[in-house]
Amino acid sequence: MAFAYRRLRKASQRKRTVLTENRATGIFVGLRRRPPLGVMLAGLLFLAGASSIGPSGCEPIRGSYLGTEVCLACHDGRVASDHTSFRASMHNTVECEECHGPGLQHVHDGGPNGLYIDVPPTTFTGLSDFCAKCHAPEAADYAKGAHAESNVTCLDCHDVHAAGEVRTSAKNNRLCLQCHKREFNSTEAIADHTWHSVDPAGIGTSRCTTCHMPPTQRIDQNLGQHRHSLIPLAPITSNDAAQAGVTPVPPNSCSGIVGCHDGPNIYLPHFDVDNPIHNTLLQAIFEYRYPQAGGL
Repeated sequence: MAFAYRRLRKASQRKRTVLTENRATGIFVGLRRRPPLGVMLAGLLFLAGASSIGPSGCEPIRGSYLGTEVCLACHDGRVASDHTSFRASMHNTVECEECHGPGLQHVHDGGPNGLYIDVPPTTFTGLSDFCAKCHAPEAADYAKGAHAESNVTCLDCHDVHAAGEVRTSAKNNRLCLQCHKREFNSTEAIADHTWHSVDPAGIGTSRCTTCHMPPTQRIDQNLGQHRHSLIPLAPITSNDAAQAGVTPVPPNSCSGIVGCHDGPNIYLPHFDVDNPIHNTLLQAIFEYRYPQAGGL
């Protein structure tokens, strides 16, 4: 009996078990030891990170990624900076760590001063390249315009953590007038520039983004891509696209945009972007009125 007990005790030490005597039978029973609490917590944290997604460009991968809700549990304004508005942002389907890198070490060390968190570059080129990982067409288009030449960055207009598309409303021209107030300091100055009445927040006339950022598609224009060079798109480009076999014919700055010369408003002239004669007529008007946009 004593010999058997010694053999069972040695085996239990190798298997990390605890010997307990069954008093009814006098037989020793080996029970598994409970792992330390710290080991259990570390295991749970590892599983949480392994089951989350993270970046490889914009592709999800496995690893030490915790997920957006873990980030927002601290970044709620009480423990760390408040970014809870991210849930209502245009980027809310993108995980925080797709831009900021894996958060496991940051959380493990208590998150002091943004330690172990990637911060996107602040230079114009660095930030443009960073955003282009997911927004390559917009970044390439933006590089063609004067705003890029002036080193205006994506974040000057966009706040990826905030609700909405841009930092302040573009529908009432406030976003653009933050920088262009000097040359467009009155309703008259805006009307002289646009050759339209000025009601951007109402019926949409003289809204900067309608002419300077026309949509690239005919459907779902509010949610789809828009031109980012901020150079008005000449009407003749729609005819060129149609001749190249593009269907449906893409919008230009004067026609093909929902709510702008597309028919519902009987007080505005109607131009059909599918009609090459209309686009040719608009091109003549465009060249006469807007020489600064590439006209005569």
